[in-house]
Amino acid sequence: MKIRIKADSMQDAEALSAACAKFKGEILLKAGKYCVDAKSSLGFLALMYSAKDLMYLDPAGLSEGECEKLVRAIGEYVIEEG
Repeated sequence: MKIRIKADSMQDAEALSAACAKFKGEILLKAGKYCVDAKSSLGFLALMYSAKDLMYLDPAGLSEGECEKLVRAIGEYVIEEG
C-alpha cells in the first residue's frame, strides 16, 4: 500500500511525523529515489524541501488494520488517487 501525501510547511512535517511515530511498525517516506524514516521530523523536512516529486508513505511494517488507522490519522494530508 502506498499513501500519497502532501506537506507544505514545517508544521505539516511535524504533524505527519508525530502521527507516524504513534505506530510501532516501520513507515517509510518516499519521493523519487529518496527514502527516509517517516517518524523523523528532520527526515520529513529534508525530503519535503529536496524532492520535487509527490511524496508517499510506505507503511509496509504495519498490518492492514493499522494502515487504515494511519490513513484516518493523517487524512487531511492524504491525496486521493484517481
